[in-house]
Amino acid sequence: MVKVTPLSPQNELRVAERLAADIRRVWPDVEASPDDRIDLLVGVRNGTDIDLLIAVDLAEPRRFRDTDDGWIQYALIAVEIKQLDPTRFQRVGNQIFAMYGPETEKRSVADQARDASIGARTFAAQSGYRSLYVYAIAWLTEVDAGELAGVDPIVVGRQTGWFGLLAACARQSVFLPDDAAGDGERREGVRAVRERFLIRRQLSALDRTKALRIAQDVAAREIVSAIAPRAGNAFIRLAGRGGSGKTTALALLAKRLATIEGARVLILTFHHALRGDIEHVLATMPDAQALIGTRIRVQTATGFLMGLLTAISGSVPVDANGRVDYPRLDSAFHAAAEELNADRSGDLATLIRSAEGSEFDWDHVLIDEAQDWTDAERDLLRAVYGHRRIAIADGMEQLVLRQTPCDWLAGVPRADVVQRVLGDSLRMQRSIATFVNAFARAAGFADWAVNPRDDIPGGRIIIAVGAEPQGVDLVRAMERVARVGNADPVDCLVCVPPSNVVRDPDGARRGSSFAGAIAAAGAMCWDAVDQTMRTVAPASPQYWRIVPYDSCRGLEGWITALFDFDELYAQKLRYPNYHRDDHPGDDEVVARRWLLIPLTRAVHMLVITIRDPESPVAAMLREAADAMPKGVVEWCTAGDCARHVSPEPQTGQIP
Repeated sequence: MVKVTPLSPQNELRVAERLAADIRRVWPDVEASPDDRIDLLVGVRNGTDIDLLIAVDLAEPRRFRDTDDGWIQYALIAVEIKQLDPTRFQRVGNQIFAMYGPETEKRSVADQARDASIGARTFAAQSGYRSLYVYAIAWLTEVDAGELAGVDPIVVGRQTGWFGLLAACARQSVFLPDDAAGDGERREGVRAVRERFLIRRQLSALDRTKALRIAQDVAAREIVSAIAPRAGNAFIRLAGRGGSGKTTALALLAKRLATIEGARVLILTFHHALRGDIEHVLATMPDAQALIGTRIRVQTATGFLMGLLTAISGSVPVDANGRVDYPRLDSAFHAAAEELNADRSGDLATLIRSAEGSEFDWDHVLIDEAQDWTDAERDLLRAVYGHRRIAIADGMEQLVLRQTPCDWLAGVPRADVVQRVLGDSLRMQRSIATFVNAFARAAGFADWAVNPRDDIPGGRIIIAVGAEPQGVDLVRAMERVARVGNADPVDCLVCVPPSNVVRDPDGARRGSSFAGAIAAAGAMCWDAVDQTMRTVAPASPQYWRIVPYDSCRGLEGWITALFDFDELYAQKLRYPNYHRDDHPGDDEVVARRWLLIPLTRAVHMLVITIRDPESPVAAMLREAADAMPKGVVEWCTAGDCARHVSPEPQTGQIP
């Protein structure tokens, strides 16, 4: 995998993406390999600014030139990038200085690159890796290499590609394998620095409130204290509906196991956005920050399982283009699980757990959104770790990838099971939780309910009917509401349907059309409709978050806007997305049940837009609104939505 991650808004992103493309060109198989990882971190902020930090983490050494020392496996490379015209540089001896206007920088570009290297080395030392070497490169992207003859050799020019950059690094120090003792110092150092930089996201205003809430949540801590002693000796299941605190409890359990027991804990989750959110929850706990990436690691379930598959069978299934063939993964997982189960001695599973050191050697595996796993995924994980090392957060009916919850209790002795059901609504303010319960009844789910908390009062519900609201006005109105609630834009969530997706001519998803409204309002957004952006955490608390409905599960927003909610229902009715492990189902039940996932994302304000006032969704919303106290649910036209969202509450009649 080659991954570009902008950690802060930077002009160097274009250069990083160009370099990533060259890496994929010269090493075409690295993208599909679950064991190879090259991270290009853009805009690292750590005392010393680093334009581009490259973390190379390969399963086996790879060649970059035809010499005995032309190999690389693990490395950190700090790159100072200058994109100035050649006339904007001044040469003094073998050093080059950049000129900005009439001013010439006091430090040469080479010295600035070395400063960046020292900054990364200092950070590595603070993380416990004092001997980790960091290479330094100064890249003048607009200057021909021929004009750099006789210049400090760490300075490279415009034509430099991946292999040329590595050759310049090798002139500083040969890329060495891990030390002879084999303790993986270089590998673990590269990984630890990479992961710690990846999670360094600035806390928003609401994050601090949430951190205090977690610290004071006696109920969650009592649950964790009760189940933690059984971890490793029993299968643990935390069950609850949206907003009941399952993921927070899982994070608290991971922190307790890692700190008190010194255990190594792996957390597996649904997708990269949730991975970032779980890491962020851990980062709000001061005593857990140092554990992330070392004793606690968060990964996507599919990525980790593909790594396991490779360790067992040597490869993952690929298509004719050399990309991962996802439809064939389940069969491959099933075959790998059977191979492990056929080894009655368990020696093979033990070998797999220790094969890659920290990669698979975990004392506990905690799974978020476990209800959506396939049977083959479940069986592979249990074949490697057994059931006693596993704890799950079960979201019950919150199903995306399948429509029958995965049965994690199958084959587990009753005496080996510890279960807790979380029934309180810890996310939604009381009025929103009550409204969602009323909607569930209107949708035909009489037994679906969360317990609204009296100590979390408030909550507003606004339903707008008609075409999409005026975007710029709505963004500004939501910004005012967020500010009143001491929340930042990143604390809010906008969910969009397929009709809001803007596509390139080749059909690739480019982003959400609502992102244009955010830009027009002078704001920034993290648009997870863009498939390349969703793997990167929002770079700042000032970024609005946009996600497709299919990716909203597990997320929350102080303000949550659900655009074209009736379109979501129609889409799920057409494409209910059954898995071969599912029992036969009713498409309409699947579509109605799906609506409860986005409805449970809101904390303080729930904004819903529908286009068709005669749609089944409109009827369910009206029935739910009628069950609420008068004025709690505010109805309006789409054109008047922004005015209703504004901090001063408005009431209206159902159109």
